[in-house]
Amino acid sequence: MTDQDNIVSLPDRDALEMEASEWLMRLEDEDAAAEELTAFYAWRDQSDIHRAVFAEMAALWGDFDVIEGLKDRAAAARHADRAQQHGRRPLPRRAGIAAIAASLMVAVGAGTLYQAGGIGGPYQAQFETAVGERTQVELRDGSVIELNTDTQLAVTFSKTARQIQLLRGEAYFDVAPDAQKPFSVFAGEGVVTAVGTEFTVRLRDALVDVMVTEGRVALAAQRPPVTASDTPAAPTPIAELRVGQGAVFHQADDQLEMVAPDAIARKLSWREGLLSFAGEPLGEVVADISRYTHLTIDIEDEALRALPVAGFFKIDDVDAMLEALEIMADVRAERIGDSQVRLVPAR
Repeated sequence: MTDQDNIVSLPDRDALEMEASEWLMRLEDEDAAAEELTAFYAWRDQSDIHRAVFAEMAALWGDFDVIEGLKDRAAAARHADRAQQHGRRPLPRRAGIAAIAASLMVAVGAGTLYQAGGIGGPYQAQFETAVGERTQVELRDGSVIELNTDTQLAVTFSKTARQIQLLRGEAYFDVAPDAQKPFSVFAGEGVVTAVGTEFTVRLRDALVDVMVTEGRVALAAQRPPVTASDTPAAPTPIAELRVGQGAVFHQADDQLEMVAPDAIARKLSWREGLLSFAGEPLGEVVADISRYTHLTIDIEDEALRALPVAGFFKIDDVDAMLEALEIMADVRAERIGDSQVRLVPAR
């Protein structure tokens, strides 16, 4: 026997997780035929790994026993078959199997980390983009989120609220109206709440940028609990922002700076694949450009850092942005290896 004969091929775990997710969706249908359940058991019983992956997926976002739920489903199906054979109307089946769908995990490209929750029940999801990547996702309630570069957020829907935790980056929210379930975005120590509107939130270290393009939002401050067991403090109202208004909230000192209306369109130009500037200092422009690339861009001359820059830049072409900077700001971009650029005066 050769060494190759001793090698046992294990199922691909990523593929098994996707298959388990698909089974969870298919088993959500209460009216699914008995053949569907039989096919599921045939898939699950292929190996102990199949069983383990399905159990992990089913329990990932819930506190129920999925296996017992499946037993209930099988028993109900057998009861229905017997009742049909004897000409009796079957009793309603238990709704326990619906819990299976509430533990759904789906991987959709690089942007979606997980998505959990059946229709009408609690819902959780997490999305992120890589550096230079932008994406758009639609939530279960019909709300749409556009994620800018290097952004991560977590979504939690309950029976009474829709909550988003912006962990890093920037996102644009087109909120589906639902007066019974306010839509709140938590970013740092700021909370932006809306019922049905469109706005953007950006988290920048100790700053939270908010801009409203439709409707109105309420901006509040909320200190995070010191420990996990602490009760979160009640939000402190700061301001109400209406369409065409923007503000920058300083977490450190609870200060609020209003954003000029003509600056809002420029700050939202990333949704069109552009960066727009109208006299911002070169240091600020470079910081914004750096969000879209792994390149390190250095400015060693402090006077150069304050140089005003005006113009449009395509965010999906870093080389073109650097070339445009050389023309608009009269600087020279010096390449230092593959991952670093230094901006120096052109003369």
